[in-house]
Amino acid sequence: MIKSTQNTKSTAVDNNQLSTVMRSMDVDQWKYLVSRISNPTTAKIIVEYLDSDPTAKLQFAGIYVRARETVQRSRIRYAKAKQWGERLARLMSWISSSATKLRQRQSVAVDQNTLRKETPNQQPLIWPVLNVNI
Repeated sequence: MIKSTQNTKSTAVDNNQLSTVMRSMDVDQWKYLVSRISNPTTAKIIVEYLDSDPTAKLQFAGIYVRARETVQRSRIRYAKAKQWGERLARLMSWISSSATKLRQRQSVAVDQNTLRKETPNQQPLIWPVLNVNI
C-alpha cells in the first residue's frame, strides 16, 4: 500500500507539471493567435472559441472585441469587392453587347453601300447653277 501512495504522489506531481506545461503551451498559442488577430480567418476562430466559452469571453474581452472588429471589417471588404465585381461584370456585358450591335450596324452599312455601287441606273446628283447678274 505504501508503494501505491508513492505512485499516487508522483502521478499528482506529474499531472501538476503537465498542467503547467499545458498552460504555458496555451499561453504560447494565445500569443501566436493574438499576434495574427488581423487575419480574418484567425479572428473568426478566436470569436467562435470565445463565443462557446462565456468565462473565457469575459476574461479575454479585449481580444474578443478586436477579433470581432477584424471579422466585421473582413465582411465589409468582401461585400464591397463583390459589389464592384458585379458592377464590372455589368459594364463588361454592356461593352460586349454594344460592340456586337456596332458590328451588326457596320455590316448592314457595308451591304447598303455595295448595293448602291451595283445599281447602274442611278443618276449622279447635279447641283443647279445659279445665274446671278449684278
